[in-house]
Amino acid sequence: MEPLRCFLALTLNESAQQRLRVTQQRLSGEGIKVTWEPSEKLHVTLRFLGDTKPERRARLEGALGVWAEKTEPFDLVIHTLGAFPSPAHPRVIWAGVFPNAAVAETGATAERLCREAGWPPERHEFHPHITLARVRVKDDVRILTKALSSITFDPILVRASELVLMRSDLLPGGSRYRPLTTLPFHRTRSTP
Repeated sequence: MEPLRCFLALTLNESAQQRLRVTQQRLSGEGIKVTWEPSEKLHVTLRFLGDTKPERRARLEGALGVWAEKTEPFDLVIHTLGAFPSPAHPRVIWAGVFPNAAVAETGATAERLCREAGWPPERHEFHPHITLARVRVKDDVRILTKALSSITFDPILVRASELVLMRSDLLPGGSRYRPLTTLPFHRTRSTP
């Protein structure tokens, strides 16, 4: 079997997707020329895996499954806008996720399990976010910088209840994501 291009993600519910869509529309109204991500593709990437052979993927899935069984669902708080690598040189517009202890621990655990399964260390520090758009034309960065600093929204609360191993297929019109494996987080509350 051929390797599949994969990544690990926390998915968003429909309500959060729609609220982020409203933020995209507000940014779009500012005249920013970008390629917007469709609502169904909005997610938090925990770790990009790249081209992954089936046996390596299976080894990682096993380790992630054991970890997910011991992990309780937790809250994601989406609260800010920004750009990578910076608002002055934007390539990606994102909505930031507050890096609370559960989010930071999840990112660190995903990284550790990936390394143990044979992936090299991630080159960038984990910055939990949702990609809203990709900047294709850098006509007037000042418009984008002003919009990112002036548009605010009420924090969006999302319950992270599962980890998803996603397949990313590169197509002429952009990428398409499909879940390969969904690993639910389980509550570990003790009975009274």
